[in-house]
Amino acid sequence: MAHIPNELHVLHASSSVPPLPPPAFFLLLVLLVLPALSILVAVYVIPSTHQVVDLVRQPHALLQCSIEARETTLNDPAEDSDCSRVADAKDPLDVGDPSGQSPAPGLAGYSESERVQALEERLDFLRDSCRIMFVQKSDLLAKKDGLLAQKDGLLAQQNVDLATLRTQLAAAHQMKNDLLAEKDASCRLILAQKNEEIAPIKAQLAAAQQNVATITTERDEAYVRASTIADTLEKTREDHEDEVIDLSIRATDTERNSATLQAVVQQQKRDISDALLKNNSLNAEVAKVRRLYDSDLERFRTLERNYSRTIADQRVEIAMLTARLAPATRPRPTPASPRYSLQSILSRLSSESESESDSSFYSIKPSPPRWRRLAIRLPRKAAKH
Repeated sequence: MAHIPNELHVLHASSSVPPLPPPAFFLLLVLLVLPALSILVAVYVIPSTHQVVDLVRQPHALLQCSIEARETTLNDPAEDSDCSRVADAKDPLDVGDPSGQSPAPGLAGYSESERVQALEERLDFLRDSCRIMFVQKSDLLAKKDGLLAQKDGLLAQQNVDLATLRTQLAAAHQMKNDLLAEKDASCRLILAQKNEEIAPIKAQLAAAQQNVATITTERDEAYVRASTIADTLEKTREDHEDEVIDLSIRATDTERNSATLQAVVQQQKRDISDALLKNNSLNAEVAKVRRLYDSDLERFRTLERNYSRTIADQRVEIAMLTARLAPATRPRPTPASPRYSLQSILSRLSSESESESDSSFYSIKPSPPRWRRLAIRLPRKAAKH
């Protein structure tokens, strides 16, 4: 049954006319009344109808028997039937001939006194017959009145039962409407409370997403700085290797030209040692920068794992709250599409963030070791000189 608005409840409460019962009430009433009426008809009406028919037929049968008794001859014995009393009280004027024909009219051969006595007896016979028929008809009418009174009592009881059922159904309908109104109000209150509980969690989720975006930006900037430092170190290493090669070539030229240039050679050796020291210092600086880069990278990875764990916990809390809210917010006409649900959006964001983090972590590749190629070419250049 559809929910009736509160305005209709107020309208029914304010009006003096009771509300119309729903169609289900009429269906229930028909299903309850039809078997009862069929039982009443089978128990009371059909037997009483047969009794009435029998009572109506009885006087006609008696009258027919009396007519047949008058038409029979005097020589025939009294028949054992329902009209034996009427047949026994035969008409004195019904005097038949010996041949068994109908009585002779006119009472020929009788004196005046006998004729008057016969007429009086016939009048008495007719009075008795009329009295019997009147008593039978009075009994029949009394039985009919009793049946009608019984039917009126049954109808009155049925009307009282129907009125009671209508009152009970109206009370049940009103109680159901009150329960539905209370349930609707409680559901709305629970929904408002759940929305108030979810609002801070949504704010925390937005703040966490903002923090993740900030950390991602800082990580990208750190990657750019690390790549710039690596390029600078590679360029410095190449310059140093070129300088070492030039110094080696000059040293070999000086040794080959004159032995007097030993001091210059010593100076060049000192320059080479200084360059080697500088190279060692640069290597130490590169190692230091790499350690800093590795520590920053490990710290960023730790922060990312912590934020991923926090986001997963908040996602689980949101899913639990959504599952708790699901029974209160049904009946929905159409379920939410899984493509645009909160769970699918959060899983898509987490997968995109993980793919971006993986691609950004492994996007920086070490530069090719050019100093090895230079070191391999160095003996060849020295051999040429």
